[in-house]
Amino acid sequence: MVTLLLACLWLPAIQAGVSSHMQVAHIMPDVVLCVVVIWSMLIGGTEALLVGFFAGLILDLVSGNPLGVTALALVTVSLLTGNWRRGLRRTNPILQSVAVFIASLVYYSVLLLVIDSLDAHVAWWDVLLTVAIPSGLLNVIIALPLSAALHRTATWLNGPIISVR
Repeated sequence: MVTLLLACLWLPAIQAGVSSHMQVAHIMPDVVLCVVVIWSMLIGGTEALLVGFFAGLILDLVSGNPLGVTALALVTVSLLTGNWRRGLRRTNPILQSVAVFIASLVYYSVLLLVIDSLDAHVAWWDVLLTVAIPSGLLNVIIALPLSAALHRTATWLNGPIISVR
């Protein structure tokens, strides 16, 4: 439980602080998204779901987004990747990186859907082409080292992780 609390507090701080220095063409990596996706694939269950929800609320408070939008997007991604892990080699960093890319597109689609429903008209294709896809590619780059670190952390906390296949 302490680990969960620390993750909820530190991940948004890392994303807000460190990610701003990792910008590429004004696109920042989504550290919280990557951690939620990889942790969902490694462990599944409620841990990644709770981290996504509470870290998303903190990110909404910091970023000025409507409260709950990021939390909803991260919970959606956590549920999807938690279900994907059942049929995949969940410890494979390449599959985790592919999942991070797909989850990035889902994440931004949920954000756009909610923001568009709040009467803030959004140019969907422009945002998908200029933000979601480049951000997804940047997330893939940071997913590889995160995958190794999170795999070690999960093994340390929960014992050896046995892959499905």
